[in-house]
Amino acid sequence: MSLELKPIGIVYSPFKEATGAPIQASMAEGATGTAEVFPAFADGLRDLDGFDRIWLLYWFDRATAPRLIVTPYMDDQSHGVFATRAPARPNPIGMSAVRLLRIEGCTLHVADVDILDGTPLLDIKPYVPRFDHLPAERKSAVAGTLLKSMVDMELLRQAAIKDKLDADEVIRARIDSSTRMILAEAYMSKQGAAIAKPTESEIKAYFDQHSELYSDRKVFEMEELMIKVRQEDAAEVKEKLGDGKNYNEFVAWLVQTKIPNNSQPVSAAAEDMPADILDKLKNVAAGDVITLEEKDQLSVIRVNAVHSQPMTLEQAKPAIEEKLYRQRRTDGMDSLLKQLRDKAKIEYVAPYSESGIAAVKPK
Repeated sequence: MSLELKPIGIVYSPFKEATGAPIQASMAEGATGTAEVFPAFADGLRDLDGFDRIWLLYWFDRATAPRLIVTPYMDDQSHGVFATRAPARPNPIGMSAVRLLRIEGCTLHVADVDILDGTPLLDIKPYVPRFDHLPAERKSAVAGTLLKSMVDMELLRQAAIKDKLDADEVIRARIDSSTRMILAEAYMSKQGAAIAKPTESEIKAYFDQHSELYSDRKVFEMEELMIKVRQEDAAEVKEKLGDGKNYNEFVAWLVQTKIPNNSQPVSAAAEDMPADILDKLKNVAAGDVITLEEKDQLSVIRVNAVHSQPMTLEQAKPAIEEKLYRQRRTDGMDSLLKQLRDKAKIEYVAPYSESGIAAVKPK
């Protein structure tokens, strides 16, 4: 059996090499970075904003050769690699629970980052406390490990102060950045705590307004065919596809004409789809196709089966409550930031401007 992994994006951070990088996200408080998701996966970010923390799964692309017995950093004993978080693994996959600050397009701004700059991103999952918490019997062992690490880090901090590293301009800037981030997050958390949760009537109204997601909910089994095609050639490809009834012949034609394409099976429930795609699928039957156009890419989605799986109000209530609350919180934070900006006097020093770095005109 063979498996194929494809990165969904790239993680960018201040840490260019392993030396000096935090060894865990819990020790990277204040360190900020971004996760740049490739445009092809942008739809998968829907509803992610509002989660306080997310899991980033990534590939240790600079790890040493895999070893089954390793001695972890800050440990003097050897262990089996599966009992450690050492990167030299048979399948070098890492995971970090980072703070999600905001999402801008395909860019996730995150904090508490312990990942090297340029690391391939494999997956993103929301951190859900009720699912991700540790059982009580495991907390003691973990607490002991964290306490030892905290003591070691404090000793190193004191040694750095003694060596006057805190006077270095670059390090001073990083300290200021971390302080700014911590205080900003604390203020946002305080303001967010005052936001009211949705009422029973609001939840019921949302349920009734979105029957396609709940009472008329469907699960679709599909095949997504992604075709690399120039915009000027897209019309010809769509004409060849027609109504999709000749789908297998169409795929054979793509191969014959050497048009790059890649297909993958997809199973998705109505609530997992962007609204525009769900709207196109609401009246389809098995064997039908829909098309989605992007720059230099045409996606053909062939529906193999449609299953009716309705949800009751009681079943849907937790998800609706969380969705409405996160949206209310996001709107509240946007309003708060607008108020703060309206009251503040913000001045930009060249080459910076409100939109970023201003273009420099050639002399």
